[in-house]
Amino acid sequence: MFCHPNPLEVDIKDSATYDLEQYEVPAALRKILKKTKLHEIVVVTCKEANDPKLTDHLPDPNNIFRTEWLSQANVKITFTLLEWQQKDYIFKIPVAEKIRRVTFLKDVSAKCFKAGKFDKACKIYKSIKKFFDSKDVRNNFCKEDDSTIDYRDAMEVLDQMLTTNLTNLAVVMLKQSNYS
Repeated sequence: MFCHPNPLEVDIKDSATYDLEQYEVPAALRKILKKTKLHEIVVVTCKEANDPKLTDHLPDPNNIFRTEWLSQANVKITFTLLEWQQKDYIFKIPVAEKIRRVTFLKDVSAKCFKAGKFDKACKIYKSIKKFFDSKDVRNNFCKEDDSTIDYRDAMEVLDQMLTTNLTNLAVVMLKQSNYS
C-alpha cells in the first residue's frame, strides 16, 4: 500500500493490513477499497483541506493515515489492493462466533464514541440493531444442536446484547441530539 499525502510522503514497501470494520481507514478510501480489484492501482486526490471523508477514522496502528497529513489541501493517495479476505456473513456463523462478532463491533463503536466520532458510532450501533431486528439472530444456519445448554445460554447472551446495543444507540443519538 502506498500513501503519498502532500507535502509528506510515506512509502510502504511491504503491505499494511487493515480490517475495514475497525474504521482505521478514512471513509473515502473504505468505500473505494470495497470496489477495488486486486492489484489495481488507485489514485485518490482531495483538493480541499479538512475533508471529513479523509479525517473521520480512528487512529490506525500502521500510522499511515495521519489526520495531520490528510487534513491538508491537495492530498494525493495512491494504493494497490494486494489481498482481500471477506469475513463470513454473520448469519452463517455459529452462535458463539455471532457473540464474538457483535462484541467486536460494539468495541469498535465504543472506540468511535470515546473519540467523539458519534456518526460512526451510531452507524455501527445501527448495523448491530439491524442484525438483531432480522431473523438472522435466531437463524441456525450451521445446524448447531439447539437443545444444548451452551446453545441456549449463548442465545440468552445475544438477547442481553440487544438490550445493551439499544441503550448504547440511544446514548449516541442523545449525544448527537438526534431524537428520530
